[in-house]
Amino acid sequence: MKIIQLDSSNIAKEVFDNEVVMINIPLGKYYSVRGSAGVRVLEILEQPATHEEITKTIAAEYEVSHEQAAADVDAFLQHIENESLVLESREPAVEPAPLNVAVKQAYAIPALEVFDDMQELILLDPVHDVESFKGWPQKKDGSTD
Repeated sequence: MKIIQLDSSNIAKEVFDNEVVMINIPLGKYYSVRGSAGVRVLEILEQPATHEEITKTIAAEYEVSHEQAAADVDAFLQHIENESLVLESREPAVEPAPLNVAVKQAYAIPALEVFDDMQELILLDPVHDVESFKGWPQKKDGSTD
């Protein structure tokens, strides 16, 4: 069974209530994930997880059947995999900690919106030219004086 997790080395993300905004730094694309189920999937993917563990957690926490959750989670995971937002993990899967909810939450299909309208500007950002062991800023000739 394939184990995946968010590619934290190549994406930056921020959570705002029921939305996650992410930037894939090497690709220069940014993304929006809305709705509590989509936000929850990304939260689960902070640790290595399998498709089945994610589906089981979503079905347990939201007003959705296991079959519908499986179809929606699979489609969402395929989309984020295609956008290079997750990596296959060599670490063992970690069972997601359940949310402390007495009643199942309202369900909205997890969806990923992709934006590439600022791709050229994001890729022009000088932070892309930094070598981590040299720091930033760097002079054009490569010296750090």
